[in-house]
Amino acid sequence: MTAYGPLPSTVIAIDPPGCGCTECMTGEYVPLQRATPDQVAALLNGTLRNHLHSGTKLLVNVVYEFLSPGGSLTVQTVVVTFDNEYSDQDSDLSWELTAAQLPTG
Repeated sequence: MTAYGPLPSTVIAIDPPGCGCTECMTGEYVPLQRATPDQVAALLNGTLRNHLHSGTKLLVNVVYEFLSPGGSLTVQTVVVTFDNEYSDQDSDLSWELTAAQLPTG
């Protein structure tokens, strides 16, 4: 198992699961399996660099709810799951996000 250092206050990129590069060890980057929900949201928002491999799949499941008949949709839950079909990662990774963390626009 790779020994990672503590995460710094500012992570600038998400790397593939299991990455053990110098930047992941020092905390400048974070391997996907150590990413927090805020960091995954920042990846989806484009504010964190995407260093994931080509073909990596993140499945985003958004559940909406009508708060009143004929009313607008409101986000109820958002779950982001890493599809490990083509990875050495032992188990699926998932993060539950809040509506405030989602990209707008």
